[in-house]
Amino acid sequence: MASQADLDFEAEAKLPLLWQTWARQHIVAANLVRNGHDAAKLAAPLHTSKMPILLSYGLAAENLIKGLLIAQGVIPVKPAKGKAGKTGALKLSEEIKTHDLKAMFKKARLTLTEEEKDVLKKLTWAVKTAKHPVGTRAFNPLTKTRPRCGLR
Repeated sequence: MASQADLDFEAEAKLPLLWQTWARQHIVAANLVRNGHDAAKLAAPLHTSKMPILLSYGLAAENLIKGLLIAQGVIPVKPAKGKAGKTGALKLSEEIKTHDLKAMFKKARLTLTEEEKDVLKKLTWAVKTAKHPVGTRAFNPLTKTRPRCGLR
């Protein structure tokens, strides 16, 4: 029998509106940071990276498409191995845990222009790498350059 925590987790994960609300919060946060970006650039060049802004927009897009996929019937949770009957017996499914925006849009059967595909590719890269000030490797495969933290 599933624990109450697992039942609550599953119920919340299945709410497309919850995913949409979370996406909106990321958009609001990105807009606030973006609006203060130029002032920060003048005051402290160290804080001029746009990666936190792109990360928030990428997370917004990710949560929106995940909410749509759930509304279309994708099951957001699955049993966790070795946890049957214990709290934590459920976890997010791989379809929902992914950060690949282009793949999720394709799964949702949404048509994209080449420009939109390019934007999704860049936002996916931002979500995967912007958690760290130096990226995840010395070379950005999207721009063919080294990610910069804003020090120079």
